[in-house]
Amino acid sequence: MVEDTLGILKTFVYQSKVYHYYSLDAVAGDHLKLRRLPMSIRILLEGVLRHYDGKRVNRQDVKNLAEWKPNAASRDSTPFYPARVIMQDFTGVPVMNDLAGMRAALVRNGGKPEDINPVIPVDVVIDHSVQVDYYGTNDSFRQNAEVEFTRNRERYEFLHWCHLQPELCTRLTWNTWRRSPRFARQPERQLYFQTRWSGRILTPP
Repeated sequence: MVEDTLGILKTFVYQSKVYHYYSLDAVAGDHLKLRRLPMSIRILLEGVLRHYDGKRVNRQDVKNLAEWKPNAASRDSTPFYPARVIMQDFTGVPVMNDLAGMRAALVRNGGKPEDINPVIPVDVVIDHSVQVDYYGTNDSFRQNAEVEFTRNRERYEFLHWCHLQPELCTRLTWNTWRRSPRFARQPERQLYFQTRWSGRILTPP
């Protein structure tokens, strides 16, 4: 049963399946008022509505964004709940390390590792650094490859260990963690872009 605490939950049917969504028009009061809000504020507002629970996200948080004004003298902090976070491995690997450490500690104390998960879905792009140290010879490729693996040995070994220990590193509930071997460059980023997201609705406990 989906709860509609704020009275703004709407539904639509697509291919015989019912979907729920939070109406920004309803929370803003009218469509014209909503159109005056910058798109970035609308995105923040939609994320806040999806995670509204009366505790981490409360009515004042919703009101602050719905009544956002560009010339406000002061602003309260805003809960930030994007649909997804994308990390290149230089930032993703430290997070995976922290995640593995917390899960291992929980297991040692009799807990279940899957009880620790990111609040927001994460995509980690397994990238690598390409540098040219040797050139102009038939052996340049081999020499550069050896240097690269020497420089990044610790990082690669940790990622390999994560692959062998998915219960501690990457096997998360609700599909909150995905890995990809692609580059985090502009052309490849288009592969991760989504304009529509669907998933479970967080409701107050």
